[in-house]
Amino acid sequence: MILAGRRINDGMGKYVAAEIDKARTLLGYAPEFNVRHGLAKAAKWYFENLPR
Repeated sequence: MILAGRRINDGMGKYVAAEIDKARTLLGYAPEFNVRHGLAKAAKWYFENLPR
C-alpha cells in the first residue's frame, strides 16, 4: 500500500475487509447501499456524465 507517497507494509495481504461496527455505534452510520449496488450506481452516473 502507498500512503502519502511512501510504501508501507500493512500486513493485510491481497484482500482487505473493513468492519463498520464502530461507525454504526459512534456515528449512527447506516449504509444506504451494499457495495455491489453502490458501485453499479456510481459507474452508471460516471458513464452518463462523462464529457463528450
